[in-house]
Amino acid sequence: MSKQKRAVQYVQQDEPAFLKRMKLQAGYKESPTVDAKKQELLEDNSDSDTDPDDEKPQVVVLKSGDLTEAEAKHVEKQAAVKPREATDEKIFFKKPKKTTAENNDTEKKSERLKKTSISKKVKNKSLLSFDEDVEENDDS
Repeated sequence: MSKQKRAVQYVQQDEPAFLKRMKLQAGYKESPTVDAKKQELLEDNSDSDTDPDDEKPQVVVLKSGDLTEAEAKHVEKQAAVKPREATDEKIFFKKPKKTTAENNDTEKKSERLKKTSISKKVKNKSLLSFDEDVEENDDS
């Protein structure tokens, strides 16, 4: 029974005659099916290289030396025919140099580390001292 549940299929039957007549009288037009829409999408993707007229750049000539529409089309055709040249050169990236702000930050960090190392060198941990400058004598 589980195999029969998985093998569900849809069979499209013809429309009843009275529906066909009503659609003809009303002038109903069938909407495209899913398969037809998929086919249209595949056809549209095939000429994705060409721009529709409304998406092409508009040519505006302001001065006498500006590119005219005919010249722009000529340049566009040359660009389409001429393939891009591949370069065999390796690209090297340089490590950015540290700025002075970064140097100041590293100096401040090193000063903080020195202060914390000094405060950790306390010999007698039972004494509380809130003043860093006062040194304790062991002459008790």
